[in-house]
Amino acid sequence: MFIGSKKKLSLLLILSIIVTMVFAPVTGVFADENSIVVTIVHTNDTHSRVDAGIGFAKVATKIKEIKDSNPNTLVIDAGDTLHGQTFATISKGESIIKLMNAIGYDVMTPGNHDFNYGQERLLELAGQANFPIITANLIKKDGTTAMEPYVIKEVGGLKIGIFGLSTPETAYKTNPLNVEGLTFASPVDISQKMVAELKEKGVNTIIALVHLGIDKESTDTSYLVRDKVDGIDLIIDGHSHTLLGDIDNAGKETIIVSTGEYNNNLGIVNLKFEDGQLKAIEPSLFTKDDAAELEPDEEIAALMNETTEKNKVITSVVVGETDVVLGG
Repeated sequence: MFIGSKKKLSLLLILSIIVTMVFAPVTGVFADENSIVVTIVHTNDTHSRVDAGIGFAKVATKIKEIKDSNPNTLVIDAGDTLHGQTFATISKGESIIKLMNAIGYDVMTPGNHDFNYGQERLLELAGQANFPIITANLIKKDGTTAMEPYVIKEVGGLKIGIFGLSTPETAYKTNPLNVEGLTFASPVDISQKMVAELKEKGVNTIIALVHLGIDKESTDTSYLVRDKVDGIDLIIDGHSHTLLGDIDNAGKETIIVSTGEYNNNLGIVNLKFEDGQLKAIEPSLFTKDDAAELEPDEEIAALMNETTEKNKVITSVVVGETDVVLGG
């Protein structure tokens, strides 16, 4: 049966449309002409427990899955990451930076324990990182910031402004010699300054990446920043090891998120934009149970094993023996 050229063309067009619909990438659900979703993946207070909870290797797998679904994704850490276990302390944090580089972190703010190797070592680690380590309220004697105060990430045609804050409690929650000559300025005052500066830069949203926490014993908390500073859309928090469900976000324009501690959860926040304006913030936790069926990322697992094997030169040394159980 003869088919005319016009009918052939029509059939080809229909076939092309069907193929496009069937094989279109899943990223289509995250962006169209007027709207876009930016996904923030966040961690805090892992304390270098690379095998605990979900574990860094499975975290890497999940991050790859998220990025495959939505390339408009940022990976962020809210501190207390570089210190805590022999895995990290033997290399003074370098092993953790290598893992974070391999996983693909985009930005971090230092927690009080990240100063435990001393301020010079923290700056060295920042130099080794493929991502900025930022904090806006860490002030040197000459009045300048000791680290970069903020970063603007361009994602999906949007400008995401992120500034960092470290807890003033660092002054006495690390060895004071580690922060000698440094001042931790008021998080509220600095936040107001950062919001104004980032707005002048024309950002589409402002994120405060903070290590402040919400402990009742603390003075400078993320609650205080939220309640005293206008213009922050999202606060990604650390320090108090708080779970998302334990944070009071009811009726608040600024949303605070946190994952708890020790890699037990991975934080995921979807920021929904329409015509460049932030319209919705949707936070959630991906838990250890959720990750049960995930396969560990081979590259990250190999990197972790390599570090562990190197560390055995020190960790395998017998320093003493006891004939009785030592209760503690």
